[in-house]
Amino acid sequence: MNHSAANTSGRLHQTDLALAAYDRQCLAGNRAQAVLTDALIDASEAAWLECAQALTLRNDAEATLAVLETALEHFPASSEVRLALAGIMFQQGADARAESLLRSVLDDDPGHLAATFQLARLLKGQGRMHAVATVVRAGFHRERHDPELVIRGVELLDDCGRKREAAALCEHEIAAGS
Repeated sequence: MNHSAANTSGRLHQTDLALAAYDRQCLAGNRAQAVLTDALIDASEAAWLECAQALTLRNDAEATLAVLETALEHFPASSEVRLALAGIMFQQGADARAESLLRSVLDDDPGHLAATFQLARLLKGQGRMHAVATVVRAGFHRERHDPELVIRGVELLDDCGRKREAAALCEHEIAAGS
């Protein structure tokens, strides 16, 4: 991403400006995260997420975490901010916090399959196979789903030794017309 380029209307995006300020502070040897979050203070949720993504691509986990933690303060009901923060928490080994964030997303939106799969992977890594099955079944409980997602769910259940649940998911999706 070219952070010095103007957008189509000739103005810089708020994310670009925030990242430029962050880069200047980093080069000066200062603690730059406060500058970054301050620059985004009036930004949209999408701008916060875009900034977090840019920082992730730079492998700057500490700044990514700071941006997402602050974004969560501004957008506490955002499933996407919670999902992104859970991903960073999971990468950093903060499994309890990641699980809590993912469960809060699923409490608000039980059909959020990205959160379903992320939570299932976390639980699988902890050896909690029954919990994986419960989460995956709940995620696919409602309407029809894309066949590729169903296959991912079935494979995940099968990998966890939950063949009965995998078969039940297939039967449910066939009955639903997927």
